[in-house]
Amino acid sequence: MEEEVKLLILYASQTGNALDAAERLGREAERRGCPVTVLSTDEFDAGSLPNEKIVVFVVSTTGQGDTPDSLKVVCLFK
Repeated sequence: MEEEVKLLILYASQTGNALDAAERLGREAERRGCPVTVLSTDEFDAGSLPNEKIVVFVVSTTGQGDTPDSLKVVCLFK
């Protein structure tokens, strides 16, 4: 029996716009029968990123195109 692949949607947002988009994307994936997890990048352990099969990042910038604070941890992952 094959292991079920789960879609991981990670979002980073200062004002909530990316959260809204990530949740909409997650609902659409579930509606189409795709198991999904939606998490903020600051709730996710970046060290486990290489173990994920399918990841979608939803990010909205803030101010003058600045990176959201919660994304900086993932960006520093090596």
